[in-house]
Amino acid sequence: MHALPAPGRGILQKLVARGFADPPQEAQHVRTVHDDPPPASGRRKVGVFLPTMTKRLLSQDLDGYLAGLASEIVLAALDQPIELHLFVAMQYGSDGAEAGEAALDTVLAGLATAFAECGRGIGLVGIILKGPGKVVSINEMTALAAARGIEAVLLIDDDVGFSERCFSRVIAAWLDAPDPTAIGARKIGKAFDSRPSVLLHKLKGFTQPAENYPHACCMIVSIEVISPKIPEIYSSDDGFICFRLLDASAPDPLGRLALIDDGYCYHMVGGRDTGEITSRIRRMLLHHHLFLSHAEPANARYYLSKILFFGMWPWVPFDSSKGLGRGAVKCLLKHIYALWFAKIGVELILRGFGKRPLREINWGGAGSEQRPKAA
Repeated sequence: MHALPAPGRGILQKLVARGFADPPQEAQHVRTVHDDPPPASGRRKVGVFLPTMTKRLLSQDLDGYLAGLASEIVLAALDQPIELHLFVAMQYGSDGAEAGEAALDTVLAGLATAFAECGRGIGLVGIILKGPGKVVSINEMTALAAARGIEAVLLIDDDVGFSERCFSRVIAAWLDAPDPTAIGARKIGKAFDSRPSVLLHKLKGFTQPAENYPHACCMIVSIEVISPKIPEIYSSDDGFICFRLLDASAPDPLGRLALIDDGYCYHMVGGRDTGEITSRIRRMLLHHHLFLSHAEPANARYYLSKILFFGMWPWVPFDSSKGLGRGAVKCLLKHIYALWFAKIGVELILRGFGKRPLREINWGGAGSEQRPKAA
């Protein structure tokens, strides 16, 4: 595994990195509301992490989501030779801790019933804490999981759908893989019922962004990759995991970052309007710059040429795998994206010189997203 920030970085990397700084440190008050461990089984222990927020989770089809989540966890527990533990971290905001506890109780009540009926013995842990910050929740759950001897955790999002037995198949692949590793479901995007989202979905069909490594909407990862915690400066869990395990010097640089072919995670693309989409793309570009500026130079070059800007001829090879026409459109779109990427990079360098670094990249937890249904 690779350390972040890495030693031996180049001048440009260091200049961009100066545009970021650690977020303000605040005392975090975390309370465990529910802790129901399963009977000792002697099987390998796997955790499932669900970080969420009161307004975000409860504003959607909660009953439908919980039914699907419970089904996936129960199937994984029945299919695989593992001891499964679900951790739910409920963040609250201005609505207060009481609202967070009430929301968590609602979520846990339905799950506990489903788990008891399956007869396998599934652990259930619920915590509340003040938000925002997805990685803050993940770090708290990681500490609890590590204390229980859990070997790997399945990271999931609260605004996605899953194909049947997706969890089971991802876990099965991890059981056969070497440690440390990360294995995820394949992502399938669905557009909102709005023109900007439909257009973005079509454009992504040409660019195929970051489709060759797993993402934390549905990804199992060896716990040592994220333990004892993800540093506070990183607010993207899947980005951190990617750059910890990416190894440009290996025969297969993505050998410890795998995708399964028979499990799918369905997510909504972008946002409902141009403003929301623009904000999300900016946040994504900031994450790219943060990790690229902290990565080993060889890994940064690999990510730029083989993942982020693959097909952007003449800087990298032309991608004709799906025909010359699609390759040309992909090349054009990648050049446009590169201009936006460069603009953000210049902004970060100027922030560094002006001693006004960016101290946080906000988590997109507003609660306006709809949850896609599995196909």
